[in-house]
Amino acid sequence: MKRYSVPLLIAATAASFSTFANDDDSLTVYGRANVSLQSNDYGNGADTEVVSNSSRFGFKGAAELESDLEVFYQIEFGVDLADSDDDKDAVTNRNQVVGLRGNFGEVMIGRYDTFLKDSQGSVDEFKHYEADLKSLFRGENRPDNTLTYYSPSFNNFKFGVTYIASENDNEDDGFSFGLLYGDSKLKKTNYYAALAFDRDVNGYDITQLTGATKFGKTRVGVALQQFETINGANDSDGYLVSA
Repeated sequence: MKRYSVPLLIAATAASFSTFANDDDSLTVYGRANVSLQSNDYGNGADTEVVSNSSRFGFKGAAELESDLEVFYQIEFGVDLADSDDDKDAVTNRNQVVGLRGNFGEVMIGRYDTFLKDSQGSVDEFKHYEADLKSLFRGENRPDNTLTYYSPSFNNFKFGVTYIASENDNEDDGFSFGLLYGDSKLKKTNYYAALAFDRDVNGYDITQLTGATKFGKTRVGVALQQFETINGANDSDGYLVSA
């Protein structure tokens, strides 16, 4: 079954802000407000609505320790600026971690995007909108109970892993891991590539390859994915091309 979502942006306002940042970077308050009036064509009908596009606010900071170590934290919340449905929370949890970074890389614990989700970088041009890749692909996970590690960069290569502790004795712990090359925003390197795997994450095993580059001022990206349920009952492939 194929699913399509084609948003027509009629009017939108967006703002990003950092309202407070002190000299030692121990606290920064930041946020993003993006609301649109849009018409969605789902193939069998259309509707018009006001939508809050991944609006958020949060707190983050860092403090230097001895031996070239730095402790950091991030506490971020999603906020719905459009709907007041009683069945839908107006404020939701997003990435919320505390971590340590140094010459060894960085490690963090809490709630955070899995390595596979994070490895997509900026390839999904609609990642804040209704046509987000999560409507078509699997692996858009931000689980609780995670321990995440990213290695330092070696010739623009780095690897990472997310460990997801299961609170259910009947479920295996999950892992999301892989290898990255370059800068996902293409500011430091001309190419970006990522090979990522999910194993026992939210009911799926996933393999995903992501790549991006620039032609002049045009950024072009591609993502290929193969996923199957842990019990092997369902599997499928997906692809994305963006510019």
